[in-house]
Amino acid sequence: MRNKVVFVVAVMFSIFLSVLSMCPQVTASTITVPDDYSTIQAAVDAASGGDTVSVLSGTYNENLIIDKQISLVGEGKETTVIGAGTGHVVRIISNGVEVSGFTVKGSGNIYIGPFEGGDAGIMLDGVMECTISGNTLTQNTVGIFLNASDKNTIESNTVYGHTYDGIYGRYSDSNVIRGNNATSNGGHGGIYLNPENSNNLIEDNLCTHNPDHGIKIQTDSNYNVLRNNVCLYNGDGIFLGDAHYNEITNNICSNSSERPGITLRLSENNTVSNNLIEYNPDHGLDLDFLNFNNTLKNNKCSYNRNGIALRLSSHHNKIINNTCTYNEGAGIEIEHSDYNEITRNTFSMNSDGIKIMMIDSNPDNEWNSIVQWDYAMEKFKDLVEDRVARGIKIESEDSIGNEIHRNIVEGNILFGIVSEIPSDIDATYNWWGDASGPFNPQENPDGKGNEIQGRGEGSVVFEPWLESSSTETEEQKDVEKTETAGKTDGEEGFNVDNTYLIIIAIVILIAILLGYKRFKK
Repeated sequence: MRNKVVFVVAVMFSIFLSVLSMCPQVTASTITVPDDYSTIQAAVDAASGGDTVSVLSGTYNENLIIDKQISLVGEGKETTVIGAGTGHVVRIISNGVEVSGFTVKGSGNIYIGPFEGGDAGIMLDGVMECTISGNTLTQNTVGIFLNASDKNTIESNTVYGHTYDGIYGRYSDSNVIRGNNATSNGGHGGIYLNPENSNNLIEDNLCTHNPDHGIKIQTDSNYNVLRNNVCLYNGDGIFLGDAHYNEITNNICSNSSERPGITLRLSENNTVSNNLIEYNPDHGLDLDFLNFNNTLKNNKCSYNRNGIALRLSSHHNKIINNTCTYNEGAGIEIEHSDYNEITRNTFSMNSDGIKIMMIDSNPDNEWNSIVQWDYAMEKFKDLVEDRVARGIKIESEDSIGNEIHRNIVEGNILFGIVSEIPSDIDATYNWWGDASGPFNPQENPDGKGNEIQGRGEGSVVFEPWLESSSTETEEQKDVEKTETAGKTDGEEGFNVDNTYLIIIAIVILIAILLGYKRFKK
């Protein structure tokens, strides 16, 4: 019986192979423009899915619509030019299209608005898994426009000199925007996602000389990763507005023309880490209005107006292990923001290490906080009401409940910490530059460290202080020893992955043994 089954299976497999060999083999072909067709659109229309349309050097005054899965390849982006002066130059409405090796210029000039986009050099319209690489786009209204398009790759393009955005994403998720040069674009700048673009990877891009933003992520654009980008000489480097759960890491944001290196506004649960933020005329890293539960860690903020700023009701954020040096104002400035955790940072060689301010009611002050607050409340009225409905407090008593511990505060020109608010500040367990503690004329006149000054009704509680620049207390060391007790070198406790592998191996072994016994019978 067993031999009959084997024979039948062998016969069926042989028949299958014979039928397969009789089927015609479909092979992709290459169509050349202008040799085979005089226009690119005619070649696209004649192509089948999987074909390559190869375009020789020249200028092609066309608008293209690509509605099938093909590769469109120019002979060289310096010499192969597409442009028509109206509408989208290239509009892609099929999945899996590849476009490379062109200069794309001269779209129409229609711009609907920041939520709608406009005429583009290349538009991906409701498509997936396309690749746009190695092109130059210039003199369009928008450079590359992703409209409701997911899982595409935008890579190694030069995108410059557009009326509005260099690369714009609208309702587009899980795209890779990598290695592009986005320079001197108008509108919202180099790379702009708004609204609702999530799970995108934006990495290794160079965004320079954009008058507004290098990279701007806005309006429920969540869970994006921005890493290893260089943003120089823009209005500001990276801006998050009403965007949540994003990761901003290992970027360089420097030499902004008028605003901060990195700004968060109305944003929650983002992580900003390991960024270099220098030489910005405003704050280096600015949480400027209604930001909650963000983590700022391991950033270097130097030669800015202030290193880090928490302003206008930015509450419950964690500021951990940042280095803020040589800033014109403070290493960190706190204004009207509550219950933030500030720990293990280094604030040195600034005018002030830590500055905690009241809202300024002086109308002649250039940085008038009340004017800024009223303006922000009116501009973002709907979002503020939404946060109130969710029970988030948006008012405070000039910054309360902030915890400032285990920081290195030394070498600052004026004060280690200055407080102008009516509430007490807990600044215990910090290093102030000397084992004798901070200088305070009333409470520690013999201290040789940075001076502490309280200008408001509240006091700064600084004792006990750390007697060395190690930011770990003995109590914390004991806790860490307890947590690691019983573990061998390299052991991280119960390893779930290895345990599953062992269980699976045992199950397979048992199944093999049972099958062998049944076969023997």
